[in-house]
Order: sequence, then C-alpha cells, then structure tokens
Amino acid sequence: MKRFYIILILAFILTGCNVEPKIPPLGAVYQKEYIVGGERVIVGGERKSDEFGAIISNFSPEIKLEKWGDETYIRVWSDEAGDSFATTDGDKTIWYNEDKSKEYNFYPTTLENGTEAFEYEIILKEKPATNIISLKIESKGLKFYYQPPLDEEFNDPTCTPTDCQNRHRPENIVGSYAVYHESKSGDYTALSGKNYMTGMAFMIYRPQMEDSNGWKVWGELNIDIEKGIETVTIPQDFIDKAVYPIKHASGQTFGNEVAGTSHLNISNPFLVGSLFTSGADAEGATVSKLTLSAEWNVTPADIKGVIVLHGDLTIITNGVGDAIALPASQDWIDSSFSTPPTISASTDYILMAIQSTGSTNFFFYYTTGVSNQTHLDTTNNYTTPQDPGSVSHRSEQFSIYATYTPIGAPACFHTGGDWYINTECWIATSTTTSGIVYIGDGGQLYCIDGATISAEKRVIGNGGKFSIKSGCKWNLHNFQ
Repeated sequence: MKRFYIILILAFILTGCNVEPKIPPLGAVYQKEYIVGGERVIVGGERKSDEFGAIISNFSPEIKLEKWGDETYIRVWSDEAGDSFATTDGDKTIWYNEDKSKEYNFYPTTLENGTEAFEYEIILKEKPATNIISLKIESKGLKFYYQPPLDEEFNDPTCTPTDCQNRHRPENIVGSYAVYHESKSGDYTALSGKNYMTGMAFMIYRPQMEDSNGWKVWGELNIDIEKGIETVTIPQDFIDKAVYPIKHASGQTFGNEVAGTSHLNISNPFLVGSLFTSGADAEGATVSKLTLSAEWNVTPADIKGVIVLHGDLTIITNGVGDAIALPASQDWIDSSFSTPPTISASTDYILMAIQSTGSTNFFFYYTTGVSNQTHLDTTNNYTTPQDPGSVSHRSEQFSIYATYTPIGAPACFHTGGDWYINTECWIATSTTTSGIVYIGDGGQLYCIDGATISAEKRVIGNGGKFSIKSGCKWNLHNFQ
C-alpha cells in the first residue's frame, strides 16, 4: 500500500559564505501550494492583496499541512524576520532570514521506499549559538500522542528503547508524535462523508542529524501544542565536534500515514484489540468489515476480525469476521462479515483480531493511545472465537477500524465542517454543521420527521435539490 508523507527536515550546513540582499526579481514567490497524497501543503503563510490585486503580505517561513481538506491541519513556522519574498529553483522554494545566516528551503521529494515527501530545510551559514531550534506550532481538530521509548513506557529495565515484551518500535518512532483527529475515526463514505480510517492524520517523526563525515545522532523533539511551541534539541557534543557542514538534519516528518509504525508481536490463540466508541449515527447500523494494519511473521497465516461489546465482554451476534490472509509486509486488510452484525450508537466496542496458527506470530501495528485501551485475552480459539475471559490492559491504539452503514441509508449524518452532498440524503434527526452545506449536481437533501438542520450557509449546484417536510426547520447562520 503506497503511503504519502509530508516531511519537515532541518538541515544545518556551515558554509561561511554570505548572501547579498536581493531586489525582488520577476517571479518572486509570496506563497506556494503543493499537493502531496491528495492533500494541500501551503508554504509561505497567508497571502494578502490590496484592492488592486497587489501583494501586501511578505513571505513567511511557514508550512501548513492539511488533512481531510481543511477540516484538520498542522501549521509550523518561524518568527524570524527576513526577505519579503522567496525565489524558486525548480520545485524548490528558497527564503533567507534577515542577516542571511540561515537559508530556508521548501520542496517535494521522494523517500527511499518510493513514497512522496515534502521537506522544510534550514541551512545554517554559521555555527549556531544554541543547540535548540525553536519553532511555533498550531493545529486544528487534532490530538497529539507522544511515542516514548519502550523501556520507559513499560518501566522495564530489561528492555531497550526499541524492543520490549514482544513489541518493536523503530528508532525514528521513539520520541515521535502520532497525531489523530480529535473526535472522528471510521468510514463515513456510505453517508457521503469521509473515510477517517483509524483517525490518524500525521506522524511527526524523531529528528536525526548527520555531519559531513557521516556521523549521525538523534535529536529530541518536544511539542507543547497548548503553548504553541515546538523545539528540536541537537546534542551539544555533536554541535561542538561535528565536521561542518552538517549536511543533513531530519527535523520533523509529518506523515499522512494512518497505519501505526510500531508493532506488537501477537501469538495464537491471543485475541487482541483496542477500545473504540461507535458514532452517534450508528444506532441499528450494520458493519460490513473490520480493516486492520498487520503482517505475518516467519510463516504465512490467516486472521479473523472480531467485535466485542465492552460492557459485558461478549462477542456481538455475527461479530466474527471472515478469514483473510495476512500480508507478507505491512498493509491494510479487510475481514468482512458474511452476515453483517448490528451495532448501537455511542457505544464502546473492542475491535479485535485473532490469527490462525500457533507456530508463529503476526505483527499488529499501533500507536500509543490511552490507558487501558488495549484488551488482550491469551486463551482464546481461532476456529471458534470465544467471549474474552480474563483480559489484560495496555495503552496501544491498534490500527483497526469498522466500516458500517446506518439504518435507513441513504440517510446521511454530519458532525461539523463543510458538508458536501452529491447523492440522495435524508435527515431524520437534528444535525449541526459549523460550515457550509454544498448540494452538488444531482445532490438531493430531504429533511423529515421534524429534524432541525443548522448550518452557516447553503450553496446549491445545477441540478441540486432540497426539500423540507412538515415539522422540519432550518436554523441558519447567515443562510442564503
């Protein structure tokens, strides 16, 4: 499965040369947009023009990474003063700070595994006075989860930062941050909505620095989203002894990778999964499949998805999915339900998996979630999965999600942001959005059963249609 990354790399190169101030050339850049993995990357900050169309805002060393449109985003920038404009060299956008001691580069690239990437690069023209790089950070609709060294997470002196109790966390994930949607996960495409999958939006990876002789060290990444501060600390010994120029320093990596990057080794007959809450629209909904990120280890094996009601630790009726072969390398796989099980709204379920063979194990990918989110039963049965008995708890948030269809589809449901309606949509319960309702060509919106629809504004395309039945009403803010 191809993954898309958005990367911020801080590169420090000591050159000792000066760059003369520039007069804005033809083609000076004040803002530039890129597309990575179908999402926008905006470089340069907000662009402002006067009434005649002339640019009145300066270029800012800033990157904004969007996910699911502008529903969520991360914005990272430096407050340094500098040139009022940037220049370009091919796909690279280049900007200098005021005293020309730093050069900022922004450009798309490709990682070693072939995935698309985007880099934010700072080149130091002289040895820095401090080993701490400070940036500002802002986000919308997201939660940040720190991924600690495993020996610290489990307080186990026999472990290493990367391996502990059948778990493995890659070096670039130790000290990183997994970033999730603050309230949404799952597949809403049946509702003309979006597929949030696990709800994971980005990975912000641990920084690594390298000098010109190939000496590499790991930096320390700290994010305080409430204070809006992000720092990368470079080891002082490296700053003092590195052979300049320091030709590469990975500052941060932002990934659109919704699958976790750490994995837990799961053996048969273990039944394992994470706790999630169903959507408010899920009353009477039917689940078509469970989707999880995994791979087999040593020998091939199959896996089944299982849905367990958290309240009494029982497998719901028809809650065991069909067997599916595990892939040889990490990928998303679907365990479908021959007879779709029915779920309830706003209810806690454990989305679980169990593998077919006891001669090996499989890797189940995750990010660190919240306390007691993991549920593990070590005495279950693959052929006929049983209700979990005595379960142990940990904090993994496994990469697994359910796809369901609400009762009465094509009824639709919306929880916030702009709402795009391109098919037939029936609303029978009150629905609120803080954004605009767009009824596209062929879109049909029907309000029934006394429901109230609250929105900022309505836009109807050619062929679009809406109908309000008796008892329904619009609660419109600036509605046209």
